Amino acid sequence: AMRQVEAVGWHISHLKGKRPPDGKLLLHRARQIQELQKQLAIPMILLHPFSPRYEGLRRAQDPKTLTAADYRYFHGDEQKQLIDLLGDSSVYIEINHSSLVGYWKEPVLRDALVQAIRPLAEAGLQFSTGSDNHGLAGVQAAYRPEVFTETLSIRKRQLNGIVRELLAARAMKHYGPHRE
Repeated sequence: AMRQVEAVGWHISHLKGKRPPDGKLLLHRARQIQELQKQLAIPMILLHPFSPRYEGLRRAQDPKTLTAADYRYFHGDEQKQLIDLLGDSSVYIEINHSSLVGYWKEPVLRDALVQAIRPLAEAGLQFSTGSDNHGLAGVQAAYRPEVFTETLSIRKRQLNGIVRELLAARAMKHYGPHRE
């Protein structure tokens, strides 16, 4: 059945009762994805890996007491490890629009997101955007991911390449290789 899927999304859970997800868990998940891709060579998405950390921290503590250091996602050389691991791979990091809508209004959270994501974008990693509108704020906000992606240094060629990849695979499946 897995041979029939065109893409797989991997969610980083809130880990109820444990500490909120961070760069260490994201690296672990990225390694799992690459192992699976050895057997199933299809694009995969890390579904909004940053927001579960922020949500988990905010549930556990009074958000007014949280600092930029509390929100920090990566420690040590974890960003570099992720960049090295995902480099030219077919793995996309989803930037969740509705989660960012609320976070963007809070300077400490916005700074945490920029610190977590900008180095990944500047290194050329691939991203996707999704609306994930589960709440009223997400539904009411206009879907304009460029507001976030520009600040995060994500360039157009890095954004939603999974769509191009899936369309190319579908065309190859239906029409065979292109011949000149």
